[in-house]
Amino acid sequence: MRLGYGAVSLLDCAGNGFLGFAVLCGAAFVFYRSKRASLFLALGGVVFMLANAFEWVAEQSNMGHIFGDAARFVFPAIFLASHVALFGALALALHAIARQVRA
Repeated sequence: MRLGYGAVSLLDCAGNGFLGFAVLCGAAFVFYRSKRASLFLALGGVVFMLANAFEWVAEQSNMGHIFGDAARFVFPAIFLASHVALFGALALALHAIARQVRA
């Protein structure tokens, strides 16, 4: 059975959404250790999930045809920004925990 492009795109978005949800749930596990780290993880997870959802909706609604050449810049920019937000939040959370452990 071959999956169509729409199904593969949905699976990709669902996988990325699960990654964002896992990071968001990770915020609950570090809440008692560091409130600041918990905040960074929660914000990173939410931003990542929302950016991926927006990217999928924009892709499915053919917004690329509406915006034309601007879509060649917007979609990679959303992809890059969501990953920068996710991994930046992870780095800031680890830094906050390390600072608290040192103190």
